[in-house]
Parts: sequence; C-alpha cells; structure tokens
Amino acid sequence: RSANGAGFVPVDNLRNILSSHIEDLETSTGLVLDQVAQRHCTDSFCAFGTCEDRVSLNRSAVAVVSTQLSSFVSPHHQLETVCHCSQGYSGERCDSAVNKCANKPCPDNMMCIPDGSALGYSCECPEGIAGPVCQDNETNCQNVCYSPMSMTGRSYAHYTITRPWLEKELNVSLRLRTLYPTGNVVYIAGKFDYAILE
Repeated sequence: RSANGAGFVPVDNLRNILSSHIEDLETSTGLVLDQVAQRHCTDSFCAFGTCEDRVSLNRSAVAVVSTQLSSFVSPHHQLETVCHCSQGYSGERCDSAVNKCANKPCPDNMMCIPDGSALGYSCECPEGIAGPVCQDNETNCQNVCYSPMSMTGRSYAHYTITRPWLEKELNVSLRLRTLYPTGNVVYIAGKFDYAILE
C-alpha cells in the first residue's frame, strides 16, 4: 500500500523504490538480492491488444525464506505477462484474426458485432446511444425512445407495467436479430392473453 494508506502503489513505482533500496533490503534481510523483477510488457508484446504484467498466486503452496535476521512466508507465485486482445483478435499474443471485426469496418462511434450475415459483422450503437448513425443520446429522447440491448445465453429483459392505464395505450416496437437458429425470442403475458415468438 502507499505510504498514506490511500491505495496501492503502482507496479512501476514499487519496482523503482525497491531498485533504489537494494542495499537496505540486503542489510535488513541478510540476503543477497540478484535483481528486482523487470517489466516484461513492451509496446510490441501484444500485436493487437494491451499488455499486463501480473503476479499469479498459488494459495495452496507456501514459499518460506528465512535467515538469521528475518523470515518471509508467502504463497508460491510467478510473474505472468498477459495480453488483453482487441475486438476481433485472439491468441496468446493477440495475433490471430478471429472475425471480420478485426479489420475495424465500423465507424469510430459504432461497435462491431460479429454475426452470421453475408458481411460477417454488423455495426451497432453503444449502450445509451441510438439512431441510424448513432446520433441520438437516449437520455435526451422526447416522445420516442430507442433502447438497443444485447443478450447472451439464457438472459432476458423483464418489463412490468405499474400504471393500469398505460396497458391500454402502450405501443412497443421491437427489431430483433438472433445468432441462433432456434429459441424463444419474445414471451408476452397480460391478464387474459399471451404471445410467444419462437
């Protein structure tokens, strides 16, 4: 943690602090320190993504280091370099294109979603934005609001009408695009009737 207790010290700062106090550490621990682990991430380590150096802990095994001056006990650990791939890429170094979104075919203000269409992708608005070219902020809508959403697995949206008079006047319009050939897409139930779209 940082000296003022406000949070954790960034890794690079901690590495610099340790490197500048190696002699003090050797004196206080009675150990000879070869080096402080260096940063493995570079700008080119991940081809299409961001790089992260992280410590992986094995909590089921313990490492013990002891000298006449002190002892240190910690979980077994190892330094890992991990790539977080940009959309459309995968692989250990994010160097394999997995779908058409890898080529960034959509405008900057839209998200690329891989699908089974002839193009292999569709361009969609980010959450909270709507319109043919993502020009409408949903928080500013007046009479008609568009609410784009994506779902995965067995997820669903549930709307409850809390004002009885609204049920007579409410009009709901949906545009749906599925990724799977079968399944229940819409289930609507009222007091006396219901509808299922499969």
